[in-house]
Amino acid sequence: MPAGKWEARQLQAVVFLRKTIPAIDIFSQLVGEAPESQQERPKEAIRVQSGPFLRGLLQVTISPIRVDIVLSPVLGADALLGSSQTLGEFLG
Repeated sequence: MPAGKWEARQLQAVVFLRKTIPAIDIFSQLVGEAPESQQERPKEAIRVQSGPFLRGLLQVTISPIRVDIVLSPVLGADALLGSSQTLGEFLG
C-alpha cells in the first residue's frame, strides 16, 4: 500500500465524562437523523443507538460516565467468502 494511504476496518472514539449524564440521543446530534435501532438497558443506565453513516454502520453506546462511538463497515456478501471488509481508503 502506498505511503499516506490506509484502510480502516473500524474507527472508534471513546469519551470519558467528568460528570454523569443521562442516556441522551447523541446519534441524532452526530448524524442529523434518528438511529435505525435503539436498545435501552435501564438497570445499567445504558443506551445503544445504531444506523448507517457514511459508508458504514455507526454505533453509539452511552453510559453515565462514558460514550463509545464506533464506525464499522457494512458487512456484505463478500464477508461470507472471507474477504476483508474495510471502510475504504483514507489519505493520511
